[in-house]
Amino acid sequence: MKTPWINHDIHRSVRVVPSDDIIELLIKMGVIIPYPTMQRLHELFYLRDGKLEWITPVRRKPSQGWINKKDGKHYIRVDGKQCQVKRLLAIYRGEE
Repeated sequence: MKTPWINHDIHRSVRVVPSDDIIELLIKMGVIIPYPTMQRLHELFYLRDGKLEWITPVRRKPSQGWINKKDGKHYIRVDGKQCQVKRLLAIYRGEE
């Protein structure tokens, strides 16, 4: 009797992370868009009651972002990149 095919990749306990050289190359090629810098966030947002608010509305009314149904995290699109709000707050405050 032949044993069935098993995909062993889904059972990996170690996450494969690409090297820094590959990531830099992908950023230069435009495949990966990096998170905005602290200076760029200060140009776009101001902090009110612990929440980021747009200085000037992107559309008719400011976008508050959305919550991803799969992971439950809050996201906002900044400069073409979908960014987690918690991480944007950390960058804005200089913690990251």
